[in-house]
Amino acid sequence: MITAMANLLCYVIYDLELTAVKDNTELRRLLIETSSKSIIAIEDIDCSMDLT
Repeated sequence: MITAMANLLCYVIYDLELTAVKDNTELRRLLIETSSKSIIAIEDIDCSMDLT
């Protein structure tokens, strides 16, 4: 679905894995580096934090 949307809109897809991000500063840097015509996919977001 994401690929179809990106192809239709001529957007770039960024797949972001939050478990690889060390802190907010790194996350901010990654988001700033994306192009304005992009789709950011965050898969398994529920696995990125310790939920009890």
